[in-house]
Formats: sequence, structure tokens, C-alpha cells
Amino acid sequence: MPFDKPLSDVPKIEFFDDKRQGCFDCWRAHTSPLYDTIPADSPDNTGLFKMRGFCSPRGIVSASTYDATSLQLTKRHSSVMGDTLFVQRFVFGGAVGRSDDTPFAYRPGDVSIIDFAHQFEGLHAASHVQGVFLKKASLGFDPDRPVPLHTYPAGTVMARLLNAELDRLYQPLLAGECQLNEETFDRFEGCVKMAFTGAPTDGDVRTQARNALRDLVCAYIERSLASPELNTGAILREFGVSRATLYRMFDSENGVRNYISNRRLFRAVFEISASPARRGLIHEVAERWGFSSDANFSRSVRRAFGTSPGKIFGRPHANAEGPSAVHPKSQLTRLMNIMNGAQSVAA
Repeated sequence: MPFDKPLSDVPKIEFFDDKRQGCFDCWRAHTSPLYDTIPADSPDNTGLFKMRGFCSPRGIVSASTYDATSLQLTKRHSSVMGDTLFVQRFVFGGAVGRSDDTPFAYRPGDVSIIDFAHQFEGLHAASHVQGVFLKKASLGFDPDRPVPLHTYPAGTVMARLLNAELDRLYQPLLAGECQLNEETFDRFEGCVKMAFTGAPTDGDVRTQARNALRDLVCAYIERSLASPELNTGAILREFGVSRATLYRMFDSENGVRNYISNRRLFRAVFEISASPARRGLIHEVAERWGFSSDANFSRSVRRAFGTSPGKIFGRPHANAEGPSAVHPKSQLTRLMNIMNGAQSVAA
């Protein structure tokens, strides 16, 4: 804030505080313009949600707490929200999924910039998410052109910068203020623009090149998940890298073979979420995504979720510990750990 101006002369943005909470069906109704949701059967689930939106002409600063669920953004949603970006962070919880052919995993501390013009599907643990909805035009982008997904992992320069700016937005609003200085919002938008056009980088040139190559390999894996020919040898031939280099790329996931198995598990489980009661679906999904048998697929699902494939998705249920309880061993939390390389799932 410029110190040569009286406080009353500093331009302000007025925010309207919109608070909502209720059952899962209310959550589904409120979020239906953004995505389709299906609850996951998890001990985290309370059957309740809390949502708060600070609304202004410049954007919506939102905070949501919700149950474990699957989310899908379709072309129908993009036709309504395709001119909008969402800058998000998970306070707790997280998500795994894919946006078009790009896999993603969101963890607390990460900051992601999502374009609603891209279709995505994901599995979310019980989570508390904070984020800001911005119109592309306000950032100088063509509202009719998609922009790439950007995710900055926790601890990187850009993630630290964006988290600090999100704190500057949230702290006064959550404390009861109904106004923000325009320059606070201008500064936040400026940091988001920098994330697209010239973000501070981490590591040396070789690290950045290795990360870029890993992104290419991950995109190739995602496109090829349904192919029985996808294996380590196929990737080595496609990209001409050494086995040692490939292993180092996926060291945090316990190797590329484990990474492929985990991505196939996600795709299979998400497919089940669409029609969990359909007869024969479990066998079809296990076969389509490369599991050697229904029994092996069931074991993989049970290891990740603590239940059988047919029982993952259902109605949310009440939890005696209340809506704020978070169980670290819940099914989707365990899947998050697996997708992040903490465990192994054999196909």
C-alpha cells in the first residue's frame, strides 16, 4: 500500500461473503456447474460439506471442505466455465487423476492453476481446498483458448510465492473483513501471470531438462495405459534413454513399472465410479486396464481402499467424530500415498 496516500483514498474491492453447508446432495447441486461428483465409500465421509465464497467483480475467493469423492469435468461444464481459471491449493487431503492426457497428483502445499476449458477426471480424498476463480480475460488471455495445466510442487519457488499471496487474500477475509485493497488483488494476479510467462525456476538446466523429459514420458504412458505392450522396454525404445536414467526419473514412485500399475489402478477405479452397480463391470475394467486377473485386480483395490471394487462408491455416511475429522488411513488417503510412491500395487 502506498504510504503517501491517505488510507481512505486507497481503492478497495468489496466482497460478498456467501456461506453454505449441508448434505452431499446439496454439495452436488452447488457444484454441478463445475463438475459431476460421486461420493466414495470412506470412513472420512460425514455426508456434509462446508463451502464459503468471497465474491467480487474481480474474482471469487473460495474455501471448501468436502467428503472423499470422484470428480469429472466434461465438455458440458467447459461450455459454461471454459473462460475461467482456478488457482487452488489443498490445506489437507489431495487428489489424483488426469487432465486430458496429462496425469496429475495434488498434495498439500502444491499450487495448481486449472483451466476449466480442459476436461479432467479425478479421485479426491476428504479435503479442504482454497482457491481463487479468475476470468482469463482479466489476466490478458484469450477466453476462448485453453491454457496448459500448471502445478507447482510444495517447496518450489513458485509454490512458495503463490502460497504467500493466497495467504494475503485469505487472512483478512477469513478474519471478517469485507474489503481488500485493489493492489492486493493486483499483486496476486501479477504473480499468477508470472507463473505462466516467467516463473522463477528451481534447480539447474540439467534438472529442468530431466523434468521436461519426464513429463513427455508420463504423457506417453498415459496415452498407452490400455495397451498390453506398454512396459519398460517399450519406453526405453521410444525415448532412447538408459534403464538407469528411466529408473531415476521414477525413483520417488518406486520405479516406472510401479508408476504404470498405479496409473492403471486409478483409471480402473475411476471407470467403476461411473456405474458401480453394473453387472460384469469389474471383470471388464480389470481386463481393459491390464490386470492379470479379477483376483489380482481385487487385491490391488483392497490394498488401496480397504474394500472390494464393488463397494468403493456409495452414499456418504455419518461419522461420529464430526465433519472436521480426518483419518490418515482412509481409503482415498491410502490411494494418495500409493500414487505418490509410498507403497506398491502389483497388477
